[in-house]
Amino acid sequence: MKILAYDDNPDFGGHQAMACHGLEALAAEPSIDLVCMANPANRRLAERLAQTGIAPLLETQCTTRKLQGLRNRFSPGGIRDLAARFAALKPDLVLCIQGDIEQSSQAVLAANRAGIPCASYLALPHRLAEMGATLGALRDRTNRSLFQKPDRFIAISERMRQLLVDRGCTKPVAIVPNGIPLPQAPRARRSEPRTVLGMLGRVEFKQKRQDFMVECFCRFPKHFAGCRLLIAGDGPDAKRLERPGLLLPAIQHPGNGFGQRRAIARREGPRARKQFGHSIAVASHHGNAARQRFEHHQRNPFVARGQQEEGDATVKRLRIRLPRHELD
Repeated sequence: MKILAYDDNPDFGGHQAMACHGLEALAAEPSIDLVCMANPANRRLAERLAQTGIAPLLETQCTTRKLQGLRNRFSPGGIRDLAARFAALKPDLVLCIQGDIEQSSQAVLAANRAGIPCASYLALPHRLAEMGATLGALRDRTNRSLFQKPDRFIAISERMRQLLVDRGCTKPVAIVPNGIPLPQAPRARRSEPRTVLGMLGRVEFKQKRQDFMVECFCRFPKHFAGCRLLIAGDGPDAKRLERPGLLLPAIQHPGNGFGQRRAIARREGPRARKQFGHSIAVASHHGNAARQRFEHHQRNPFVARGQQEEGDATVKRLRIRLPRHELD
């Protein structure tokens, strides 16, 4: 079976880190011929796949851009060209890696046009209006038909499956939870006795609110006496975070990457604050206290409405599976 994995997003995010684990498993299956097509601007994705032996990559001729769902309606030429390219490659299945329903949507429509079965790995089927996106309500209406285009979906949890149904999806949905490799490394000692507060994730103020955490850390020094704030990750607001005068000596932003975030989670033992993801799991696996914060705000939706219960259940399952580690 020939599978064409497709991702035309120029940025590398958490859903791609998880998707790479799945692609690695597919590549190891003798009966599967895996071909990957990725945006040439996404070097981190190419490097991550190369580490697992998936190389070389085919370059996408399309790029996910802002308002991509609307662009699909008014600029169909790229979809026609991509459909012709898919037909020439003759895959048995096109697997589209989608962070949200607009990302890599051109490939979904191109696969439909070429008559090739399509599966979507869709990490976040949330409504864009709830995410505070530009023209969110209009885009939600425009994108409604995209939930019927793939032949099947892959969701990361039961709640995400239910969100797909709520968005109008009637196609089969398989649930593949997020996971991490579990190295047998011993727990490292903290590099210093101070309490380390870690924010591990994409540096994007609108969603992750690192700016708000820095402001709180600076405005209430008594509450954070004896603490060091460590912000790990990169993203569109990383340079804004590093502007002169913003970071105090007790605040550090070492910068890039999922590998570094995993290393920090192992080494420093941060009390990590982020949406549930692999950084939390890595910190917990190595015996470090990990506090999972679930909240909902119209413009800062760490968790969609109704996910509080699922989040609590996830933490309880981790307590059972990893009884020797602390999760609070």
